[in-house]
Amino acid sequence: MAAIGISFGSAYTCAAVWRGLEDKVEMVKLEERAVSMPTIVAFTPEGRLFGVEARDYSILDPKNTIIHIQRILGRPYDDYQLQMDKHLWSFKMINEHNTPVFKVTEKGEEVSYTAEQITAMFLSHIKEKVEKHLTASVTKVVLSVPAWFNCMKRNALRQAAILAGFEVLRISNDCTSAAVAHRLFSQELTNIIVYDIGGTMTTVSHLAPEGSIYEMRENIVNHRLGGNEFDNRIVAYFNEYFERQFGVEIFGLPAAHKRLKMAAEEAKWPFSDPTVNETTINVPGLYQGQNFSHTLTREMFDSLCTDLYEDSLLLIDKILTLCRLNKTCINAVLVVGGCGKITTIKRLITEFFDGRLHLYTSANPDEVIAMGNAIQAALLNGVSHPSINHKVMPDMLLASIGVEASKGVMLKVLHRNRHIPCMGRKLIPVLLDMDKDKFIKIYEGERAVTEHNNLIVSIPLYFEAEYNVDKKVMVILKIEYTGDLRVFVRTPRDRILEPPIDQSKRMSVEEINRRLAIPPSVIDDDLVRKSILESRYKMERYICDVHSAMSRPGRLNDVERRSMVEELEKAMEWYVLSTDCTKDELERRFLELSYRWVEITHKIFDRFWTYKPVD
Repeated sequence: MAAIGISFGSAYTCAAVWRGLEDKVEMVKLEERAVSMPTIVAFTPEGRLFGVEARDYSILDPKNTIIHIQRILGRPYDDYQLQMDKHLWSFKMINEHNTPVFKVTEKGEEVSYTAEQITAMFLSHIKEKVEKHLTASVTKVVLSVPAWFNCMKRNALRQAAILAGFEVLRISNDCTSAAVAHRLFSQELTNIIVYDIGGTMTTVSHLAPEGSIYEMRENIVNHRLGGNEFDNRIVAYFNEYFERQFGVEIFGLPAAHKRLKMAAEEAKWPFSDPTVNETTINVPGLYQGQNFSHTLTREMFDSLCTDLYEDSLLLIDKILTLCRLNKTCINAVLVVGGCGKITTIKRLITEFFDGRLHLYTSANPDEVIAMGNAIQAALLNGVSHPSINHKVMPDMLLASIGVEASKGVMLKVLHRNRHIPCMGRKLIPVLLDMDKDKFIKIYEGERAVTEHNNLIVSIPLYFEAEYNVDKKVMVILKIEYTGDLRVFVRTPRDRILEPPIDQSKRMSVEEINRRLAIPPSVIDDDLVRKSILESRYKMERYICDVHSAMSRPGRLNDVERRSMVEELEKAMEWYVLSTDCTKDELERRFLELSYRWVEITHKIFDRFWTYKPVD
């Protein structure tokens, strides 16, 4: 049974299959005149429409037409990006337990669907199209998503695909799928930029070799830079002539505006041919039965979109800075996505790299990702062929995950950009301190101090620390193939705890990128703060150990005991009030106490007291 690849995009979706006998990847024709299908679902009195039919229906009934479902999938209702996007859509979306739910009228009845359900409807339609094309049943699929998709969005897509009747072999990153399609595994390239400019966003990724595979090192995204923005510029330009001809603005006429925008989208495609310098749009009966026609030149199109081109190049510059690379370090650039056809974009990228690089692209860059998915699907389905004989590229962990040590210090267990799936473990001592209740706290982030990272889960330990008793727990962190985090804690009595993990508490890619965008001075401040926290915890441990050890019978006489009680009260009071002390002050105070108490500690401790931070 064949396995297929699907590129599930925000604007368009396409599918491909590996044809072993012909030694090629074949694109599946999803529309009558095209291989790609608009990612749109419409609900009508007669039933559901998909793709071009749904897009055309949206002119008449935008409230019952769902677009950009990929952007909504897997996001909670209160997600910042979702709230920013809401004004772009005409359909009704409500909040049910912080889940976006769509209210539509289908066959005369008002019904509610989640983003997963609508995605499943769309993928089920794709499945039917592919099965008709292949004249065979299809269940196995490799899907791809932008690299910035977090585990919540990936899991939502996986669940939608399962609802549609698929067995999901893998959810790949778009950038890795593009590299697979271009057969980069057979070439000696050390640093690759994947420039993906699609219908609603632009994503730039950095790939670098790791053994026999290429791994994604970094990626950056602009959610407001894609074909949709180019179309809006064209519509705004045509509006001037529309107003001159009809005496009204196109923006006040929803149906006419929708038709003109569809024409604007088609108007830019001829500019993928470098020999074409102008294109003409004709929209019959656009307003009050009158036709609208106008010419758009390449020069005008480029002038309308100059700042958008510059913004896209800025993403390349940013990722080079993030990776600490000079542009001379880059060996190749992959240009993918529908707007990658535009010759001006390709020319500007070439100029950005001083004309020294070969651009890996194709006549249909919007199909490349689906082709890479089809190759991966074939490999994962057991197909062996010399032209696709390579390892499937891994996905990466977007943010480090670790455990709190020394009260406020982040101890990383799984580091950022590690391959998924992965697992790590740390042996954490449960020490005597001022907290009676003990917890294992799991955090996500890159900062050295936990207060600046994201708390995922706090796991209670149902035992107490004791003086001079070596109690340790083994913390095991595991990232599943799906991107889900699992946490296991093995107690000193070999009891295994596996707390439920609310995956929605993990950071979105926007939050991760925001937290990564910190100046080097902040990182230096974190290291200073970390050293202070470790010194504070050393003093806290010392005070608590002295307090516990002196209570053991036969160690101190009554006079010594009363004296130490007073000493400990003063030490604890100073400790509680010393939250703003420097490391030097804390160390000096610790030495003072240890010298003053040396005779007492010699009597109460069984061995010389030492402290070693957990690492």
